[in-house]
Amino acid sequence: MSLIDDIIDVSIKKATLGITSAGFDSLLIIGSSKKVHRVKEYGTIDEVLADYGADTPEYKSATFAFGQTTKLSKILIGQILVADEDDYVKAYNAIEKENNNFYGVMLVFREESPFTKTLALAAHIETKEKIFGTASADAKILDSDDATSILSKLKDAGYERSFCIYSKTVSDSIFPEAAWFVLMISKDAVSATLAYKTLTGFSSDKLTLEDIQTIEAKHGNYYTLLSSRNVILDGKTASGEYLDVIAGLDWLTNQIKTQIANSLILNDKIPYTNPGIAVIESMLRNSLNAAADRDIIDKESIRVTMPDVRNISLADKQARKLPDVKFEARLSGAIHKVKIQGTVEL
Repeated sequence: MSLIDDIIDVSIKKATLGITSAGFDSLLIIGSSKKVHRVKEYGTIDEVLADYGADTPEYKSATFAFGQTTKLSKILIGQILVADEDDYVKAYNAIEKENNNFYGVMLVFREESPFTKTLALAAHIETKEKIFGTASADAKILDSDDATSILSKLKDAGYERSFCIYSKTVSDSIFPEAAWFVLMISKDAVSATLAYKTLTGFSSDKLTLEDIQTIEAKHGNYYTLLSSRNVILDGKTASGEYLDVIAGLDWLTNQIKTQIANSLILNDKIPYTNPGIAVIESMLRNSLNAAADRDIIDKESIRVTMPDVRNISLADKQARKLPDVKFEARLSGAIHKVKIQGTVEL
């Protein structure tokens, strides 16, 4: 050891040893055309073509994912194997166990009514911090008395993490959900509203106001012409909640977990003292401010409450658990419709 080493001891921790955030920028496409890989990542459409034929639904859906003006760094394609063809949930769990680095989930199958396997997967996604998306050309969706379409089934179930797009162009080779997912998960911190976005690869529908009202009453989404531009509306899940709210809060939840976990990992110790509690508060505030910078929450509304170490029970201290960490914030939301009243006089 040299003299300088004896006087100055420098130890640098690598931040890469910490926990990375979840894969909010990736889409999982589930099919069954190729049973070689349970799940595999792809960075380009050419890589997909090398594994899948151009006539497979996996390749066709991937063309929509890679064909938008906004680009993804990667997608995942998972496979339903022979052993789990009748159980999409079983296949999903096997895929997730092998690679969980994705946020959006879609099927290349257009299951017919009563949609048993699709609805089972949608129900399963409700227990995850993921979003499931599908699309349908079923004309029954435009019937206000419909109770059997996939859109009506999802709406009746009140699923907060599933969406359905109605489009007359939907088929076994047209996947608007793949295109829309790209716009959702490629935005900074999945914070943009999903309404008023233009998709690439298929045409919009000419819908009457009655058609639109029927779709919206079922919490569905649709692709139509607004003024001179094709846009998707209204950006909702089957529960009626806006997709950007669900995605934004998922991002914030993951950000808080990641920030605090890395603080616990990369520090030798966070002492159970008020200064130590302040470290946790700093990580929480960093996450909330980052969410505000992405217009997920309103920065002016953020309120954080931390416990005083003197008021924490001995049992919690002995268990090394920090209770009663609380925050309040108001969602930023988004403006979708405008009502203007004016007066003009001579």
